[in-house]
Amino acid sequence: MSNIIVRDAAAADCATLAAMAGALLIQHGIMVPDDLADALRRDGFGDEPRFEAMIAEHQGEPVGMTLYYPVYRPSLAGHGLLMEDLYVIPEARRLGVGRALMVRLARLAISRGCVYIEWLVESGNLPAETFYKATGATMDDDKMTCQIDGTALINLAGE
Repeated sequence: MSNIIVRDAAAADCATLAAMAGALLIQHGIMVPDDLADALRRDGFGDEPRFEAMIAEHQGEPVGMTLYYPVYRPSLAGHGLLMEDLYVIPEARRLGVGRALMVRLARLAISRGCVYIEWLVESGNLPAETFYKATGATMDDDKMTCQIDGTALINLAGE
């Protein structure tokens, strides 16, 4: 893990972030938006950033990334970070890249006074579950992810 560098992402990294986030979307059977790099630049590096990201490099090449943003949980009486994405290119898996990203994110969370980091794992993704459990994370089988978007979101807002 000592030869892996993790750094904050910059606007110049948006194509890399989009490629990795796109690969993750494809892996989960989700269509990649055509304007993903532009959206990341706008939403992560504009006047009011909506997320932050980190890039992991091995031998000077980007091999992984994580995208995260602040959240608050009353049940924990504190704020934390929601890790939206964690991705490591296939050629760099098992080199400690994912762990290096998680360690850096944990240090950032602690430095900001966060009391937790949270993320979602698709059910049945056994490699991810194994990896996250090895970090000390717990899995809550009682929770279900819900989302409203598109027409349903517009319809709800219009009521």
